[in-house]
Amino acid sequence: ALCRALLNGKNCRKDVHVPDFVVPWKLITDLFDKWHFPKARPQQFIGSSPMTTHSSALVFLARKARPYYGPEAEQELYEYLRPYFCPHDVVQHKGHALLCTMMPTEAVAEGAEGTPFWLEEVVAMMSWADSEQSQTLFFSLLARLARMRVGRVDMTPYLDELFTMMLGAFSLPLGGGGMRKSSGSTPSECNIFRQGGGGRRMAVIAKLIVYLYDGPDGAVHSRLVQLMRVLETFFHPSNGGYWTGTLGAFVLSLSGYTARRIGHEKRGDLPQKTALGRDSIEALYNVLFSALDMGLYSKNKMMSLACAKAFRNFSFTLPTVVLPPLMQRVFEGLGAVTETHQTQSAFDVLCA
Repeated sequence: ALCRALLNGKNCRKDVHVPDFVVPWKLITDLFDKWHFPKARPQQFIGSSPMTTHSSALVFLARKARPYYGPEAEQELYEYLRPYFCPHDVVQHKGHALLCTMMPTEAVAEGAEGTPFWLEEVVAMMSWADSEQSQTLFFSLLARLARMRVGRVDMTPYLDELFTMMLGAFSLPLGGGGMRKSSGSTPSECNIFRQGGGGRRMAVIAKLIVYLYDGPDGAVHSRLVQLMRVLETFFHPSNGGYWTGTLGAFVLSLSGYTARRIGHEKRGDLPQKTALGRDSIEALYNVLFSALDMGLYSKNKMMSLACAKAFRNFSFTLPTVVLPPLMQRVFEGLGAVTETHQTQSAFDVLCA
């Protein structure tokens, strides 16, 4: 409660000069070491309600304190956590969690380099991270970096590797044995950093793509086209499976973060030189249209609702492009006699 009151009060007070307020990052890591990563802890405290409440508040503090670290915190924090990045030891999970939770990614000074020094090593660590939780945390870190330094950070050299890992995150049955990857064992004390399941992983992947998107002629667009070409088959109404909900969450998050980025640009929160023009938004919509069109008539309710809401999000910015063909599909669905699931999908579109 004290951490929340301190940081909420800091955000509300306009008379406090931000550079005068500095939070020592070492204090937060010491609190994690003392209470959640001790060498010995009484069994009765593990998983107890007070410990759970304390861990939630401490993680909240670590996230909210990022903008108030000192100017050298980025380098110092990475050097402090680097010994934990051992691929053959379970201590790697602690290092990954603390890095992704505490690493500051706020916008750098004008004219300074926007690509952080640690980006190459983090992408390399993602390739051998053996748990879905670590993968989600890494994608969350990169998505936050892309959002805070939109147009300033250059991830082009790592796009092939990143999109390959994105494809693996869908756990689709591709090839002979499929791509479903078993999750490595995560220490119980690292569960305090858990950000949710597959839906959260799809959300941060979509956020990363949207804030890296650089128009129809950019490198991200060409990789996204290739990714959707692989995924389209699994949007077919008759091709349902364990992947259906994950794919629905992905396209819904893509449309949602696109609308959110447009809102940030209109409010002036993002540089106008990196703003998405109408051509860029329409190109992104065209990449997703085929999958959304098939998913709209899916026999899985979650998929059809997700696609209907995705169409709704795009219709706010591209009404003349989205609505005419969509309404034609609605009329066809309302008149369907033998394929009654199309009628239900039509009602879902109208209600979205």
